Amino acid sequence: MQEERLNISRRSRRMQINAGGDMDDRGWTLLHIVAQKGDLKEVKRLLNEGMDANVTAGSPKSLGVTPLHLAAKGGHLRVMDALLERGADIDARTKCACGWTPLHHAAKESKRKAIRFLIRNDAFLPDDIHDTRFNPPLHYCPGLEWAYEELRLLPLERVHHQARPLTARETEVQQDFSLHVFHEEEMLTSITTLWISPFIDNFITSRIVVSELHSCSWIFGALNIWLLSL
Repeated sequence: MQEERLNISRRSRRMQINAGGDMDDRGWTLLHIVAQKGDLKEVKRLLNEGMDANVTAGSPKSLGVTPLHLAAKGGHLRVMDALLERGADIDARTKCACGWTPLHHAAKESKRKAIRFLIRNDAFLPDDIHDTRFNPPLHYCPGLEWAYEELRLLPLERVHHQARPLTARETEVQQDFSLHVFHEEEMLTSITTLWISPFIDNFITSRIVVSELHSCSWIFGALNIWLLSL
């Protein structure tokens, strides 16, 4: 057991024993380390062994940093989901002057899927993006603009999903599917116009294109619902 512990230490960083448990020279626990790497299997193992999802880092430079902060910074949606299921505080703030949340870390690294996931799971944002009581300056976190875009879309998403927060998998599927539909509709418009326009006038052409796009949207909408139900 001691030999295994030494091997873990060499693979990560030097670990030291203190009153709060095992931490490396950054003040990170093993849960911090595997969350930062996006290692879902190890994250679940440590949580199942009783490790606190809200454990905070212990060094002066990273006071208040939780595993969720590090998972959000890396854009690891499945790890974020697992931590939230075990009670991780989605609005946990670091002990620095600004008090950064996991959402701020995702925004700083421009992790758009992580931003979307956190917003859909009710991460807090003040009404004013420039409210420095709750947000760091925008030049530190340019991705905050994406967060406020997602916040504006939230009421429409809640109606569609009956007020249920999106899981990590649903967030990934929905974003990938939206991009796919955009390209499919764009291609359909080009092909339909190319085939029909030499034979009929512009008015009829436009009506057929619109009709085809409506049909396509209905089909892709049904497919989207099926994918999210898997």
